Amino acid sequence: MKLQKPLKTVKVCILLLTCSSFLFGCEHTVRTEENVIGQVVDRQIEKVKIEGDCTQIPIGDTGVFMPICDDDKEEEHFNVTVQAHGITTILNDKSMFESKEKELPVIYIKEVGEESNKVYDERLILPY
Repeated sequence: MKLQKPLKTVKVCILLLTCSSFLFGCEHTVRTEENVIGQVVDRQIEKVKIEGDCTQIPIGDTGVFMPICDDDKEEEHFNVTVQAHGITTILNDKSMFESKEKELPVIYIKEVGEESNKVYDERLILPY
């Protein structure tokens, strides 16, 4: 009789672990990649301001610190909006921006759950 209680507890623990892994989304996903031709929807040059970093430099042995800051910079992002398989994404690529093509090669990535067939992720990326 004393042996049945620990065995019952172990069975309950195993059952709880099995159920929790199922309930909390521990599902294997299958990733597929497909080379597709994306339609160029828009092209824009975006100017992005990058703030300079500041560092504190000690002045001798005085215990006084002087801040030295880098200048702010402005970067140009050459954004190309591409659409394929119902997904729209913005790619920052100068050569694609300057090519003036209406269609561009992209890779379509899709991650799907093995058991539920639930789509977890879909995206477009550059082929290089």
